[in-house]
Amino acid sequence: MLTGDRRLTDAEIERQEEYREESWHARELRPVPGTAIDDVDLDSLNDYIQQLNRPVKVETIKPDLAAARGFLERKGFVQDGVVTTLGMLVCGRYPGDRLGFRCHVHGYVEAAQDVAQDKQDLIDNILPLMQNSLAYLLRNIQVGISVAGGGSAVPQYPEEVLRETVNNALAHRDYSIDRQAIISIKPGQHVSIRNPGSFRPRLLIEHPDDPIPLRRIMPEAKARNPKLADVLRVYRKWEGKGVGMATLVNLCLENRIDIPAYRFYSEEVCLFLNAGPLLGNRIDTLLDSFDAYIAGKLAGGLSDEQKLVLAYLMKAQWADERYRYTILLTPDNNHRFSSAGTATAKKTAFALWYEDRGEIQDIKEFDRFYRKVRYTFNKLERGGYIVRAGRLGFVLNQQYRADRLL
Repeated sequence: MLTGDRRLTDAEIERQEEYREESWHARELRPVPGTAIDDVDLDSLNDYIQQLNRPVKVETIKPDLAAARGFLERKGFVQDGVVTTLGMLVCGRYPGDRLGFRCHVHGYVEAAQDVAQDKQDLIDNILPLMQNSLAYLLRNIQVGISVAGGGSAVPQYPEEVLRETVNNALAHRDYSIDRQAIISIKPGQHVSIRNPGSFRPRLLIEHPDDPIPLRRIMPEAKARNPKLADVLRVYRKWEGKGVGMATLVNLCLENRIDIPAYRFYSEEVCLFLNAGPLLGNRIDTLLDSFDAYIAGKLAGGLSDEQKLVLAYLMKAQWADERYRYTILLTPDNNHRFSSAGTATAKKTAFALWYEDRGEIQDIKEFDRFYRKVRYTFNKLERGGYIVRAGRLGFVLNQQYRADRLL
């Protein structure tokens, strides 16, 4: 009573939640100080109207900005004679001067110092910014040659996943934050897109302190910037069906990309698109090592589809250990055994290498590492810790405890 605090009713809480949601969506409609209707580019506006008229004519082409004023205000491009953030993004003149870093995409290639690096700052309206960002990615990722395709070029990442990633990053970013989006390319390892904003808390499943940590993201089809999403839908840059995350997961489970993961920073989210297949050498080695347990549980082997799902779940767990969030599938299974019943220096070397360094890039370096592991196995055998079981495999010496310890 002294402080004036009182318990809110459920209806009051619900109204406040609705107001907060409306305020969140209104950020793209904030006025840009110092602008007027003359800062709208008439050609860009008419290009949008032409796209809008493609299925059926709904709006006339505007001869001048005075005639366009009613349409601009109805679409939220102009409010009270001032251009909004949405208006500047879609059809504003000199967006870099008015929006600051909100219309920037900075690109970097993380290559060796003796290799020329392609660094580029892209500044433009939303549509050319999407197109130029995709072109930058395609220009700088590694490209192979497909024998099946008659010698055609095959990008390391499918073009559709790069397009979806760029489009969704710019469609859903937080335009109240004056910060650029950043594309970073590490050849042969990953492509990352760092974007201003964050996920809604209700979309996150977080149990970082559990014995098996869990960090997952639930996909959402709801647009973060609904007015901008409506414009991008006209240009076929946004579908409104949660396609972005669905595309990532589908391509991953088709073994065309490795598992995508997100890292959270202060007011930023970074998506990592990892190079290589989902079901690679590391997973194959682990599944071979624990095939007896799998056969016992399933009364047989795993199908290719089951291997892909299991690989996704395992790699999602590994991503947790690096504080990265993955797109939710199902709970993980963490039991592993092998029908061989023995460990070998080669299998151990593979397991330790993948655990610490990831995919094998340098065969000679791995061979040196493997020789060290084999030397360690020899020392363990001489010390009585392990004994041979067959020609190549080893098992723990069950008599060691009885012989050496009381």
